[in-house]
Amino acid sequence: MALVRTEIGDVLRDFRLQKGQTLRQVASR
Repeated sequence: MALVRTEIGDVLRDFRLQKGQTLRQVASR
């Protein structure tokens, strides 16, 4: 279960990073 939880955490972190990058790009425009 711990492995699955860490994997989900990594996916959520990557998703959040991508969201932050896109938001930053839109704001910079």
